[in-house]
Amino acid sequence: MKGPIYTIEEIMLDDSFVDYCLNTNPKHFSHWQTIINDSPEQRVVFDEAKRLVLSLHGGLTSSEVNRQIDKVRQELQDRKLQANNTTVFQESGLSAANLVIEKRQKKRRTFRLVATYLAAASLILFIAVRFFQLGIGTSEEQLPKTEMLSYHSAAGHRQTVTLPDGSTVILNSNSSIALNKDFNTCKREVFLIGNAFFKVAKNPQKPFTVTTEKIATTALGTEFYVRGRQTNSRDIEIDLLEGKVKVADTRKNDKKTTVFLLPGEKGVSIKGMNLQKGKFDSFQLRSWINGRIAFNKTPMSNVIEQLEEWYQVKIVVKNPEIKKHFINGEYQDASLQDVLKIVCFSIDSQYSFAGDSVIIE
Repeated sequence: MKGPIYTIEEIMLDDSFVDYCLNTNPKHFSHWQTIINDSPEQRVVFDEAKRLVLSLHGGLTSSEVNRQIDKVRQELQDRKLQANNTTVFQESGLSAANLVIEKRQKKRRTFRLVATYLAAASLILFIAVRFFQLGIGTSEEQLPKTEMLSYHSAAGHRQTVTLPDGSTVILNSNSSIALNKDFNTCKREVFLIGNAFFKVAKNPQKPFTVTTEKIATTALGTEFYVRGRQTNSRDIEIDLLEGKVKVADTRKNDKKTTVFLLPGEKGVSIKGMNLQKGKFDSFQLRSWINGRIAFNKTPMSNVIEQLEEWYQVKIVVKNPEIKKHFINGEYQDASLQDVLKIVCFSIDSQYSFAGDSVIIE
């Protein structure tokens, strides 16, 4: 009786297979050795997946991870010194990328700079933890050394990045991505902190994977949005506009934690539950891509979430009944005050500012 059919991208997203490749966990090594021996017809798949894992991860030592972290920390310090006069944030070694910063607001600058540094620090921690979890780095003589490139959007701004393979990423406010300097040489993998839209250049030989803290989304050529920033109602959400993607929970190994999405579908990671599939409002996402805020019978609770992300403010609703309203409207280059005036007028409410927060009652 034949066993399951494996794909390269599927097993590369399995942490136990990575442990097998790096020989860092005897239990996982024995488990995968048995599977491989029992599946000779899939030997080519396993060999190629192992080669990609080793080429992507195998050369980075623990001290190299520390050097990369120190390097990014220094770059953050340099940013901080230039923050008052800088609107374009560019990491060293990123000359191949086209960076476009779309400015929205300048108010509450101190609050946003703090948020920017915290997000960048989160990216450092995420990458470091990810590498150490993979068991990377036991010998200083391992070669080649792997360097990371990172891109970050400031709080209150978006940033469009063109990757070396021709893929386009639109980073939402206060979000970051990182990738290996040899990105597109083997597997195309991007690490994400925050929210971003991906328009992936087609290349069937090199799957494109977006990895967040808990979810990995793999595609060959498609357009999708990853909401990697957690909220009260969900951990992570992936919205698919075009093509097809595989979404996997990297914390678990069973197939119940993997879903495949078609255009118009979303995959949602809800706290304490397996991945869920559903529908999403593509009108809102397409409007966001074009720099507009759009609401189409949108629940007020979702409106608040979008405004908080777009304008980098905290919105407090005093009356729970307000969240039961549904909102329509579309805004281009509008200030937060202008949007609030119209939204609050439509639901017969008032708003006020209290420091960096907005109060609606």
